[in-house]
Amino acid sequence: YPPEIQDAIVRRFCEYVFKKVLLDIPQEEMGHVIDIFETHRTTGRSFSSLVDELRAVVPGMDDYVAQEIDHSVERFRLDVPA
Repeated sequence: YPPEIQDAIVRRFCEYVFKKVLLDIPQEEMGHVIDIFETHRTTGRSFSSLVDELRAVVPGMDDYVAQEIDHSVERFRLDVPA
């Protein structure tokens, strides 16, 4: 695939994983997460600073993201014919 198609695939995969992780954030942390997103929306800070702030609020986020990537890759493999 051409590089722009590869970039689009990776970007969509990352968006999927990020959204999946957000959906599974514990309810008791959701208020903090909404505040973080609102701050980032209004200030325009970088995505990496958003992730750093989420790490501080969501316990075990890095481990969960790694697990979700593994699960998503496995689901993708099952959906793609060999």
